[in-house]
Amino acid sequence: MPQVLSKIKARRVTSIFLLAFLALTFSCTPKRPIVNPKVQLSNLTVKDVSLSHINYGATISVYNPNLDNIDIDYIEYEILLNNLKFMDGAEQLDVTIPGHAKKEIAVTLSGSLFNVLQLLSSLASQPKIHFEMKGYLSGSFGAGERLNLPFNEKGSLDLEQLDPKIR
Repeated sequence: MPQVLSKIKARRVTSIFLLAFLALTFSCTPKRPIVNPKVQLSNLTVKDVSLSHINYGATISVYNPNLDNIDIDYIEYEILLNNLKFMDGAEQLDVTIPGHAKKEIAVTLSGSLFNVLQLLSSLASQPKIHFEMKGYLSGSFGAGERLNLPFNEKGSLDLEQLDPKIR
């Protein structure tokens, strides 16, 4: 009987060590780094104009460069033209973007009519428009990890290279 008890104790000790080893192994497994999504403005239309503001309808293209899904529940953004805040907005969302996929998201932006007039008056002396779209996406990633993922896209548009019919 004592041999049976010692075998049972040995198995229990072995099982406990095996469980502890597995728990440590899986808890210490390095996580893949999260790559911030690529966000671009892909469409912009004027919805309405008041004496002080312009409201725009826009489509934002979001690419998820990660392997895991991103579940977006909030987005906040602003667009600057020549370092002047041109428009901004924030939206509550319910969007899932699979890994290595792109989704188009319809949003509403608002801008000051004064800023638009100020930008238009400066275009005569500036041959380029510098733009920046920045903000963050908020939601969960992969197995539910809660994140705020910033984005910042910059560029410029050379007005002198545009077709004269467009200018």
